[in-house]
Amino acid sequence: MKCLEMLPEGRQRSRFLVVGSYDNTIRILSSDPDDCMQILSVQSMSSPQEC
Repeated sequence: MKCLEMLPEGRQRSRFLVVGSYDNTIRILSSDPDDCMQILSVQSMSSPQEC
């Protein structure tokens, strides 16, 4: 995992978690309690992304 940012207290929670990896992929995961951490999408980037 390359990038991770926590949601500030008092902000509404999203149904999704986006994770950037060192292999230049971005994964969109579910944060729904019924299927938490299920991979919903994987995107490959052509160059490294900045956090």
